[in-house]
Amino acid sequence: MLAIITAAYPLAPLASLWRPGTYLVLFENDAELRPSGGFIGSYAVVTVHPNRTASYQIQTNIYKLDNPFIAEHPITPPAPLQGITDRWSLRDSNWDIDFPTASKTIQQFYQLETGQSVDGVIAVTAKAGKELLGSIGSVKLSDGTVLANDDNFYNILAYKVEKEYFVDPANRTANEPKQLLANLVPTVARRLLSPINDWRVSIWLQHMLQTKQILLSFNDNRQSVADQHGWSDRINATSQAYASLNNANLGGMKSSQYLSQVVRLDITTVGNVATYAWQLTRTHRGTGVWPDHRNDNLTRIVMPLGATPATSLLAGQPVQPTTIEVDAGRTAIGYRIDTVPGTSQQLVAQFSVPIDPTLSRTFTWQSQPGVSGDMVHVTYNNHVILDGEIDHDYQVQLP
Repeated sequence: MLAIITAAYPLAPLASLWRPGTYLVLFENDAELRPSGGFIGSYAVVTVHPNRTASYQIQTNIYKLDNPFIAEHPITPPAPLQGITDRWSLRDSNWDIDFPTASKTIQQFYQLETGQSVDGVIAVTAKAGKELLGSIGSVKLSDGTVLANDDNFYNILAYKVEKEYFVDPANRTANEPKQLLANLVPTVARRLLSPINDWRVSIWLQHMLQTKQILLSFNDNRQSVADQHGWSDRINATSQAYASLNNANLGGMKSSQYLSQVVRLDITTVGNVATYAWQLTRTHRGTGVWPDHRNDNLTRIVMPLGATPATSLLAGQPVQPTTIEVDAGRTAIGYRIDTVPGTSQQLVAQFSVPIDPTLSRTFTWQSQPGVSGDMVHVTYNNHVILDGEIDHDYQVQLP
């Protein structure tokens, strides 16, 4: 693994993060988008030993951990989640937009539910797994089905895990529908560690970290390394001008994989006040056939601290924000945007935003983990400062 980590120069700092400890690895399904990349359906506990070897335990069904806990500990979830659950637990704990903040909540739930603590949290999206197969080759499930880096990846897994597995009554008792993925770990690990794949895997890892399909959070000074390289998705609070979109699928099944976003943001300033004029178009390219669904979604627009809504129109009709929150020094204003397959929804909104002259005269667009890419066009006082498809963080000096 160390050879993989150091194979490409941009990844060399990762070697310093490989320290003895116990780490919680979350497997997040970006087809069901959540703030840090996707719904947490399963997880692993990885222990790095003093001799730098590692061992792991994979838990393929998070409900087995969560359900006994929520039966005895009725913790009320954040308001938007209350439409899909009345009790908060580990599977819904990645709610904060700032991943280091979310990591603290994740660890709190993990300790409450298991009595164990960890030294850090790593989030890995399903897309990271899909893209990995493009580097190490496709793999066969026990029934001969081939998993590859192609358009069938998500739907094959959804069918195997949520439908086919439960046809056998014995499986309903065992209730381990994702065991088929755990069974692939030895094969995948062997290919990962093969010297012949070092370069391809290092390129994959670099891209997954850059596009936030893998996120890292630690409880010690390693956090600053992850922050510095953009591997933690910590909210940037140093730029005067800042924008981010964060979507949470709230009961829309696996519809997030079919949603595309086109964004136009015009920022104009007068004195120490800026107007952020947003035009967000969300298009559902799916068919509605299972595992697709109407995309029931909370979209949080993140801007500098103190942003307040002026006007908001959804599908041409006045609408009020669903939520207004402060997260890691930024203001997040949320709107419920539900989109039927084959249609588009457009939100047009203006916000008044104070300008903090002590911050850097830069603009930062912060992308959401798990998102493949949005079409984004941003102007600042009529100067185009961003235009194109973007799947990673972007920063530019203000004109």
